Amino acid sequence: QEIGMADAENSSLSSLLGPSKDRKSSSKLSECDMNTKVFYELSRKRFRELCERAGSTNPDESNPGPAPRYFDLDFGGRTSTIRLPVDGSLKKAVRDSVANVIGDMLKNQLDDSRHESQLVRTHSERCAAIMLCQQAFVRTGGDAPPPRSSARADSYLPKPNCTFADITTDVSQVAIARCGMGQLYLRSNDQPQLQAFGDVICDASALADFNVRPAFERMGATAVFRREASGAWTITAVDWKHGGKIVKPGDNDWEHAKWCWRCSLVTYMTAVNHLVISHWVVANAIASSCRETMSPFHPIRRLLQAITYNTASINHNSALSLFPAGGMLNRMSPFPYEELQRIFAVAADSYKFQTWPQEYEAVKLPEDVKSKLPIYQDGLEVYAAFHDFVSGYVNTYFPDDSNVSSDKELQEYWKFTCVPQYARALPQLSKQVLIDQLTRGTFDVTGYHELVGYVVAYTTDPAGGSLQVRPGLDMADLQEFLAVNSLVAGTGTPMPMFVPSGEPGDEDWLPQLDLTAKGGYDTKHFAEVSKLYANMMSKMKQISASVKTRNAPGAGREMACVAMDPLAFERSLCL
Repeated sequence: QEIGMADAENSSLSSLLGPSKDRKSSSKLSECDMNTKVFYELSRKRFRELCERAGSTNPDESNPGPAPRYFDLDFGGRTSTIRLPVDGSLKKAVRDSVANVIGDMLKNQLDDSRHESQLVRTHSERCAAIMLCQQAFVRTGGDAPPPRSSARADSYLPKPNCTFADITTDVSQVAIARCGMGQLYLRSNDQPQLQAFGDVICDASALADFNVRPAFERMGATAVFRREASGAWTITAVDWKHGGKIVKPGDNDWEHAKWCWRCSLVTYMTAVNHLVISHWVVANAIASSCRETMSPFHPIRRLLQAITYNTASINHNSALSLFPAGGMLNRMSPFPYEELQRIFAVAADSYKFQTWPQEYEAVKLPEDVKSKLPIYQDGLEVYAAFHDFVSGYVNTYFPDDSNVSSDKELQEYWKFTCVPQYARALPQLSKQVLIDQLTRGTFDVTGYHELVGYVVAYTTDPAGGSLQVRPGLDMADLQEFLAVNSLVAGTGTPMPMFVPSGEPGDEDWLPQLDLTAKGGYDTKHFAEVSKLYANMMSKMKQISASVKTRNAPGAGREMACVAMDPLAFERSLCL
């Protein structure tokens, strides 16, 4: 039924674009290929109202054991295979079979050519594309999501977590680097050829090492910033890898070099930090191992289930559409499949376990710079609150190291057999290491995922950022624009919030941690956990208030950054 809805003559896309029998009077988007139209339809059909997520408050009480099936992420021998658990329902099996058939049909039909009418070159065409994108994803008759949710009642696209008056200006590039997606890639300028231009770089050059298909430019660029005496930053140059030159403001290629830098940021963050690291490595490792090795009333499984609701299904869906040759990520990105597969493998192998404070210390930036970055200024406070809760929770059930080392289920959990890359990155199990792993896992599926998973502010403007760069163009073509935002729409489904709103499907998750009746624990355990939970929720609200103060106009940030606002956190990964 889902595939049938994508029929070009009957889909809602065609209805939006005009009478399909008269192609000339239809919108330019009617010329998108079938694969893009299918992906567009599926991005909307998978949307679920929050009230349909009653299972988010019901702990899984099934016995531990292997999943009925697995979807294997085979990286061609470049790194260990990652396994994604799949439930054994007939619906899942049928969907997999259909996806495989469709994939086999379409994987050899990858066409990078574009008709001139699909190219976006002028300001008026840019404005028209922005409006068309918003109209294409209109949602009517839906429930109002929780007030703090990133989901919208009127659109399948999520709310942006930052906004730009014009994302292409030099001022906006500073905001992207200091308060947006560029924060993760900032470091002191240690590149001799760039020393004359400034003391800080935002390095998105890693993708320059990967070949691209003939229609595209090689990805990769590094932006250079100079810190002024006033504290303000100025973008002074872009090291444009495809062009093989350093481009400066006023040069003929300046706008194109900035476009390449933004696209490299979006592509690397989406493919590496979001898809591979957040979903396939971290969330998959935690969700699969706790479900396979620990009994339903084990205190650690109960805690982890609260933050990994529906993770297996989300990861399976992502793999079906984004992992295969000829799949949507292969089409949206400029890479031949062998190179995309290599990017996946390098990303998985690069995973390094660190606490967020350790990661902060490892960043090579002056202290006065990195301490003011929102991901650290706000994020370290969030991490500390998580750590206090997790530490207290573990201490409640495991008073000393011997309780951890003698727990056979925890020993099995620590093997993380579905994700060897995650298992290799962890230290030997101890009580303190367990606390660190649980804290970082909680942080990764909330604040970190909020940072790397929400690129809607960049992608809903064809000049903002995309997953490919075409020679001579500084904006995404319409087919790419629709495809990328279909992917983004997958992040617009409302999920249960970490700080619950009380809406149906988003109730308080504290009762899930009550192991008194079925787990056989003394009432004092849940009484202590209840105090810890209440204290954490109070801290989350205090931190949120501080974030809002720091984001206020005139408070020193180039733009608001809500990635580390606890009241915006979901407690489960959406796509």
